[in-house]
Amino acid sequence: RCVREGLDVRRATGAGRDTWRRRRVIRHEVVDLLRAAQSGDPVRRASAVAGLRRTARRQLDLPTRDAVHRAVLRAVEDDDPRVRLRAVDALASLPTSAALPVAMAALSDEHAVAEAAGRAVVALDPDGACDALCERARQGQESGRASALTALRHAPVIAAAGWVTLEHCLGDTSTVVRGAALGSARALGRRGSPLRDDVLRMA
Repeated sequence: RCVREGLDVRRATGAGRDTWRRRRVIRHEVVDLLRAAQSGDPVRRASAVAGLRRTARRQLDLPTRDAVHRAVLRAVEDDDPRVRLRAVDALASLPTSAALPVAMAALSDEHAVAEAAGRAVVALDPDGACDALCERARQGQESGRASALTALRHAPVIAAAGWVTLEHCLGDTSTVVRGAALGSARALGRRGSPLRDDVLRMA
């Protein structure tokens, strides 16, 4: 019942029949994926969440879309890192305000999950990613700070605050944080000459 809840679509007639048929096929596919996402087998759960990611990119009716979003957000907290990685990858495909704070929190997860979380943050909020990641890089656990710094290299635009943060973190007491800051500074320096001057100045 919990899998099928909210996914009923009324039968259409006339011109709407083809649309109804497509939605019905998608609905049955989603139901199967939602059921698999609750499996006791983590490999099956991870595969289901990857399928939900692909489904989230399609045109879905509101109840189906909400069911997919809820399942992906729940999977981010799964006990198995393989499932969490697939779920965090899927966050970038979710046009919902709940996805961004979940992606930010996942920056403190294991390495591969945290890397995916950084990419998701940039995809979900390209314009605001730099400021959000800079704020995260200055506080909290070492792993989350380093992940935020690593994610900065994916931001389409690095504001002045980004360079200030990188420079500040290059002098951090944590070797992990310093390494992440240096890695992003080098990566950003390869984008082109306007950024290379800032990298040389920091070096």
